[in-house]
Amino acid sequence: MNLLPGGFAVIGTKRLRGRYGRLAIASVACALVGTACAPTGTEPHACGSVGPVEPPATEVAPPAGPLRANGSGRFVLTAEGKPFFWLGDTAWVMVNKASRADVDRYLLDRSAKMFNVVQILVGRDTGDVRYWSKVDHLVEGAAALGMYVAMVPCWHCLEDPAGCWECGKDPQGIDEAAIGAYGRFLGSRYGDDSVVWLLGGDGGQDGLSAAEHDRYTLLAESIASVAGGQEEVFIGFQPSGAMSSSAWFHTDAWLDFNTLQSSHTINMPNYDLIAEDYGKTPVKPTHEGESIYEGIAERFWESVDNARGSAWDARKGAYWGVFAGGFGHTYGAEGVWDWTLGREVGQPNCCSNQPHPWYAAIAFPGSSQMQYLRRLIESRPFLVRIPDQSVVTSGAGWGDSRVQATRGSDGSYALIYISDGHAITVAMTTIVCGNVHAWWFDPRTGVATSIGTFANTGTRTFTPPSSGPGTDWVLVLDDATRNYLAPGQGVGTVTPPSTPTADAALGAIDPQLG
Repeated sequence: MNLLPGGFAVIGTKRLRGRYGRLAIASVACALVGTACAPTGTEPHACGSVGPVEPPATEVAPPAGPLRANGSGRFVLTAEGKPFFWLGDTAWVMVNKASRADVDRYLLDRSAKMFNVVQILVGRDTGDVRYWSKVDHLVEGAAALGMYVAMVPCWHCLEDPAGCWECGKDPQGIDEAAIGAYGRFLGSRYGDDSVVWLLGGDGGQDGLSAAEHDRYTLLAESIASVAGGQEEVFIGFQPSGAMSSSAWFHTDAWLDFNTLQSSHTINMPNYDLIAEDYGKTPVKPTHEGESIYEGIAERFWESVDNARGSAWDARKGAYWGVFAGGFGHTYGAEGVWDWTLGREVGQPNCCSNQPHPWYAAIAFPGSSQMQYLRRLIESRPFLVRIPDQSVVTSGAGWGDSRVQATRGSDGSYALIYISDGHAITVAMTTIVCGNVHAWWFDPRTGVATSIGTFANTGTRTFTPPSSGPGTDWVLVLDDATRNYLAPGQGVGTVTPPSTPTADAALGAIDPQLG
């Protein structure tokens, strides 16, 4: 057993102990998520024929290795080579404020809703045994539920030590030796199969100097140096608002994927940022890592009395970003990201004039609805998916009415997200073989309804079942010869999950103690 300064044991690559026994918790998690642990489906090979699908990574089992980019550089795979749709949730300061019991409650809730990544912030003195033991508990619990932890080692500290949030670093300066030691500490302790690294933390607010760039590189390389090397880690960078990590690090060897933050503005066109990343070389996966949070005051830096982000706003950001070429999406909720305690309710904070406690905010409707996006994407062969706005020939819209389209490069399917349910006209020739089976998919419920079968010639106008604010729809076009299951099927049920942990928490937690 190796020891680090402060008396820490370097724990092995599998740390599933105690209450998180691997087999027992995996069985419980399968029941919670409502999926079979080995889903099946079909994948097209040629016109009029089908073959076995590569099952998406929906099994609830501890991660067996680091995530990695696929051969095209557009998507992410598990260590076993299975497609991985990143569905993240934001709980930045949970580990700094939550009890272990509340961490458990949160993880079970998010696992039941098919989230597979939790984004958190860490950072304390490496000798703080109690603190890092709680981080261990979170990482172990997430892994036992088949979830990855996207860990921010410190928030903005390598650019502005005086403004460093929750890191406990010396505000008088930045010691490169300390950066290296901290990176090696993290890499030794969490150079694990289930940890993804997100450097930055609203990084690059004022751009990055060469020295700041080098500090982040030092941190990344220090983590990798004791975690098995660059091939054994998956590292990104979480930037400030309206930015992408590609602005500074796209060609750096240590950056495995890009993350963008469209920031907390309703109808922010994250699809433009995704498209910019999508066009860069070398090709790297990209995704929205911080869209407007459900319940947060939009543009809160101007006023906490501004309109709050709704579940609809959260869905728009998710579908726009993924359909524009993102390999996944991260959701966030006011009250969860900052882990608002019961005793803090009624006290306006940085981002809300009426903050919700975390145990109420985990039950926001958008958190249950995010799984339907994952189910939809995983119900079609998504390693051939490409963005393509030319599918929509009329009615592309803007703002609340934005329409975003993606399709299979093999011509076997197309998905068109209509933000407000207005009529659109599409190119039926997008589907290259046989007739077109059309469906309506409801992002609010995950329910798919067959429209009918049509010729794959010319154009056709489709009018969603309802329209207006909050009534978004996805038009799904399939090659009828493929016999795909209904959109969203094949990866579990479409019944909205109950959230007993959230509901129970409302009555079980003393609001004064949080």
